[in-house]
Amino acid sequence: MPPVLEQELHPAFEVRLQLVARQILQYQHMYGLSQSLADLAAYLLTAAAAAAAAARDD
Repeated sequence: MPPVLEQELHPAFEVRLQLVARQILQYQHMYGLSQSLADLAAYLLTAAAAAAAAARDD
């Protein structure tokens, strides 16, 4: 199976944070994560989407 990210590519901090947030939400049903952690992950993804939309509008 190929890697998720190219090994030579170093994604920006914001991209790495989004990847972590997505993984938290994807696996929350498998692990007993707190609701506050799930809320944080959802907030990070929502904020990232809003920032991307604002950047496109500029």
